[in-house]
Amino acid sequence: FGLPDMDGSDVYQLLRKVYPLLPVIFASGHLDRRAIHEALAEERTRFLQKPFEASALLEMIAELRPQGTPQ
Repeated sequence: FGLPDMDGSDVYQLLRKVYPLLPVIFASGHLDRRAIHEALAEERTRFLQKPFEASALLEMIAELRPQGTPQ
């Protein structure tokens, strides 16, 4: 299933306007990486291919967590 009225790239653009420093993880099993190529160039944006293990998601979250933030 996808999002009903917009895709992940649209949601990403809205989030960036409101919360420019928010870390973002795109997760999909069918995403065309070329569609989000520009977003993935940002330091606080990652892509996780579905299916994935919970440990992979936790590692990615840890990578994106600002230094000094409690775990």
